[in-house]
Amino acid sequence: MNNRVYIILISILAALSLFLGYMLYSTKKELTERIVYVDKENGTLIDERDGLQMELEQMQQTFAGMETDNAQMKDSIAWQAQRIGSLLQAARSKDFDIRKLRDETATLRKIMKGYIHDIDSLQRANDRLIVEKTNETNRANQAESQSKQLANELNSSQELVSKGSVLTAAGFSNRGIKEKSRGGEKEVERASQAEQIKSCFTIRQNTIVKGGTKKLYMRVEGPGGSLIGNAGSVNIDGAPMAYSAVREIDYQNQDTDVCIYCNAGGALSKGTYRISIFESGKKIGSSELVFSR
Repeated sequence: MNNRVYIILISILAALSLFLGYMLYSTKKELTERIVYVDKENGTLIDERDGLQMELEQMQQTFAGMETDNAQMKDSIAWQAQRIGSLLQAARSKDFDIRKLRDETATLRKIMKGYIHDIDSLQRANDRLIVEKTNETNRANQAESQSKQLANELNSSQELVSKGSVLTAAGFSNRGIKEKSRGGEKEVERASQAEQIKSCFTIRQNTIVKGGTKKLYMRVEGPGGSLIGNAGSVNIDGAPMAYSAVREIDYQNQDTDVCIYCNAGGALSKGTYRISIFESGKKIGSSELVFSR
């Protein structure tokens, strides 16, 4: 073989060596890069798994702290909390599919946010109900207070009407009198001289009382409480009472002056005589007459 052939063979071998060296370098570099990628990927997977476990643990605490009066929601929260516990046990296993762990965690995260929103909405609604109940209670108490006030005012009005429907006797002038031999009468100061007790007074104007004929009863009690004169008996406040004298008047809702005479029925003694006037079963006025001798 001549030199030219050797040169060609050497050139071919050199080129083949360069080609094989390049292929070896490229393959080694690819394998190295692939190994690094796998390591990095494994590292990333390990970090994500730990992160998901931490998130699950936080969700577990959040679910444990959820409070609601809704029985159905309370049962559902308890079931989701058990589900998180089971998922945490599975996540601690390195063989558990990371994609399934990721999906399950995302689902639980969504459910947890929904529960938080619902509980918050229920709490706001409950707060509104409490405020409305308080307002209703206040309104009810106010209405009850107004009702009691109206009832009191009505009772007061009825009491005033009841009191106003009774006549009133006032402006008393009492004296002992004796008939004159030639007719008429004269006032006496001694009790022993008095043949009658005369009581004059005014029936006051009252527009509530129905006008017309009125019977006025006078009762006179002596110093010892004994009745002076006895003209009959009448019911006063539901009980019978003996009276000393009676007189009918025509009352037309205006001040009306009246005098009533009571026979002494014997010699009177000094002291205080109590005079009371009654009409329609009620006491309408009283006064006293004092004989000093």
